[in-house]
Amino acid sequence: MSSAIQYEDDREEQWDDTDDETPALPGRPRRQLFNRYTAALLALIALIASSVWRQRLRLSYEAWHVIHTVLALVLVFGALGHVLFVDEYVSSLWKQVLWTLMSIAFVALIVWVRLIKPGRARPWRLERVTADRGETTLLSLAPPAGTSFHFEPGQFGWFAIGRSPYSLTQHPFSFSSSAEGGEVELAIRALGDFTSGVGRIQPGTTVYVDGPHGVFSMDQDEGPGFGFIAGGVGIAGLISMVRTMADRQDVRPAVLFYANGDWDKAWAKTAGKFLPQAPAKPTIERA
Repeated sequence: MSSAIQYEDDREEQWDDTDDETPALPGRPRRQLFNRYTAALLALIALIASSVWRQRLRLSYEAWHVIHTVLALVLVFGALGHVLFVDEYVSSLWKQVLWTLMSIAFVALIVWVRLIKPGRARPWRLERVTADRGETTLLSLAPPAGTSFHFEPGQFGWFAIGRSPYSLTQHPFSFSSSAEGGEVELAIRALGDFTSGVGRIQPGTTVYVDGPHGVFSMDQDEGPGFGFIAGGVGIAGLISMVRTMADRQDVRPAVLFYANGDWDKAWAKTAGKFLPQAPAKPTIERA
C-alpha cells in the first residue's frame, strides 16, 4: 500500500513540474502557464459578452470602452505569455524573433495611438449647436486657425468633445457636410448616454478631431451613377455625398432609399433644406 501511495505522489510531482515534450521553466510551474492561458480565455469570453449584452448589463459607452480596453490587453498579453513561455510553440529561433517583433509592434501602436498622436492634435472650436428633427443635433465645427481640413464625402472621424485628446473614450461620427465646403458639420442623434446630452453642449467648446477615416465614399468608386441606401441617422454620410455632388455640379444620376421607424421624426424629412443646389428633387414615399 505504501509503494502505491508513493507512486501516485511521484506522478503528481511530474505533472506539476515536468513533461517529456515540454519541460517547465525554472521557477515557473506548469500550473502558472495554465492560469495565464485561462486568464486570456476568460478575458475573451468577458469581452464578447460585455459587447453583445452591453445594454442588458446597463453599461454606459464610456464604461464599456474602459472594460473593453482592459480585457483586450489581458487577452493579448495573456495569450502572448502563454505562447512565449511554452517551448513547443516557439521552439525555433525564427518563431521567437517573429513573436518578439509582433509584440514590439503592438506596444508601439498603443504608444502611438494613446500618447504620440494625441500630443500632436490641435484644438478645434464648436461654432454652432442646432437642434433638428428626429432628436438630431447638428454640430458645426471650425478647424484650428490658419489650417484647412479635407475629407472625402462619406468618411468619419473620432471626436473628443470638451475632453482632452488623451481621453480614453472618443466618439465616432460621420461628416454630414459637403466635402467641398469650408464648414465641417456632424449630425448626431440622441441614442445613448453621450449623444443624449449633445444638445446641451455650449458653442465655443474645444473639440479634438482624429480623422478623416474610412473608405465608404463615392470618391473611391467613380461609377456612372449611385444608389444610396440608409436607415435612421446613418444617412448622415450619404447626405454628405449628395451635398458634395451638388457643390461639384455633378449631374450623374443618384437615387436615395431611406428608411426610418417613425417618419414624422425622420431627420431626412427636412434634409432637403441642406440641398438647395441638388441636381434633383427628392421624392418621398411612405410604406
